[in-house]
Amino acid sequence: MTLFAFDADEGLSEQSTPHDAIVQIRKGALTGEITGVCTGGAHCAYRRRPPHALIGAGRFKMLLTLLKNPGTPT
Repeated sequence: MTLFAFDADEGLSEQSTPHDAIVQIRKGALTGEITGVCTGGAHCAYRRRPPHALIGAGRFKMLLTLLKNPGTPT
């Protein structure tokens, strides 16, 4: 689990991960390249492997939880 805080127009650039992930928006809103727009209190789920990016629609805070899949490297 990692807590992130971003300023306007900041976020995570395109990436992929070997793990499934859950993003919980704690404050503000973001645009996800895969899921569309997520706002405060929302949960967005990302499957492993497909590239994705998260960009803020203003300042935002999010909690990222990576779910380790059995048999995948860290």
